[in-house]
Amino acid sequence: MSVYTGMWKGSGTSANVAMIVYGEETRSETLPLFDSYSDKKLFARASINTFVVSLPDSLHSPIMVKLWHDNSGSSPSWYVNQVVIKNLETEEKWYFLCGRWLAVDKEDGKVEVDIPLASKSDLSSFKYQFYTRVSKSLGDGHIWLSVVTRPPHSPFTRAQRLSCCVCVLLCAMLAGAMFYQFGEKQEDTVNFGPLRFSLKQLQIGVQSAVIVVPLNLLIVAIFRNIKPPYGNNEKSHHEERKASRRNVADSLKNRKTKTPGCLPYFFVYIGWLLCILSSITAATFVIFYSVQWGKEVSNQWLTSALISFFQDVALMQPIKVIAVALLVALILKKPPEEKTAQSVKDSALEVNKTVNVVAPTGEELLVARKYRENMVETISNLVEIVVFLTFVICLFVIVYGNRGYSRYRLTLNLENVLKDSFEEVRSHVV
Repeated sequence: MSVYTGMWKGSGTSANVAMIVYGEETRSETLPLFDSYSDKKLFARASINTFVVSLPDSLHSPIMVKLWHDNSGSSPSWYVNQVVIKNLETEEKWYFLCGRWLAVDKEDGKVEVDIPLASKSDLSSFKYQFYTRVSKSLGDGHIWLSVVTRPPHSPFTRAQRLSCCVCVLLCAMLAGAMFYQFGEKQEDTVNFGPLRFSLKQLQIGVQSAVIVVPLNLLIVAIFRNIKPPYGNNEKSHHEERKASRRNVADSLKNRKTKTPGCLPYFFVYIGWLLCILSSITAATFVIFYSVQWGKEVSNQWLTSALISFFQDVALMQPIKVIAVALLVALILKKPPEEKTAQSVKDSALEVNKTVNVVAPTGEELLVARKYRENMVETISNLVEIVVFLTFVICLFVIVYGNRGYSRYRLTLNLENVLKDSFEEVRSHVV
């Protein structure tokens, strides 16, 4: 049984979670989804938590699950994507689509929900296919956004993602610098604070972003498709921690789980070599080009680099994600399968039935809801103050960025001249 948590910030929960599985004629006992043998954080953002449970034979096919939490911890709000129950003997799967918050301060304010079994039409619908793939791809496939929203089970680490972003940025800056190597001047520019924009700069920024796409795709493809290491020491430690669950582990050895990676692990060094060499080479040539420019050309090149950066973040990456998700949703009609790292594959958890998880009700629920509303309002006010101050600072930079001392002197001299002229005219009139 696997529980899928939402991808975005704040989707994970610190609360204790429990579940009941209902069949046509009977139901399971309460299943506290808590494991005392595991030291990892359960139900974190974008996580997939897999539990091994024993359901009664009389349950047959599940038709509904009841899911709740006790609203404990510092961040109890929880966004549940779906629950998947799999029969380890027959490999049959049942999907329960949730797609809602279990939180006292969101939606209907409830922390428990009944999720019916999803039909084949629900699973093959365009809405489910497209939304599932877009949310996953934006959090994992958008190279800039994924530095923050990387799924915990992904073998593509944050260090690798950040290095790819730095490599893309430096290579785009080099590509833009090559267009400015002769120091040509731009015409018809529009001043925006200390920066100057023109149609030529916009064109150079877009071209620079497109030029570095092949190198970026190559390095990212290498890092994404490396088989994760799983040495003997890790195996022995893994078996030692799960000694009390030997029978369950043995029953899971033959599970057919889709694991990521098709390249040997030594390709990680090739990926790092390409990334580091590309970054150092690009940074070196950017320095060499920049020493030939003056202030005007440097500002124009910086503007093109910023255009290239924002174009990649706000246009190229989202368009790629949405286009791929749209194409796959139209072609495939089955639920997307998660590629799970070996360490996650072998980390199935057992429910701890000694834990009692009770959802808050009545007066307790009202108090918790009021507390969360006050906290959210306070945070919202602080964020509003920070945004307002940032807006004021940006406004000052834009309005006064082009005002220098020479302009002040020119304005002062003009005022003095006009003042003297008006005084002379007034004296003649009188």
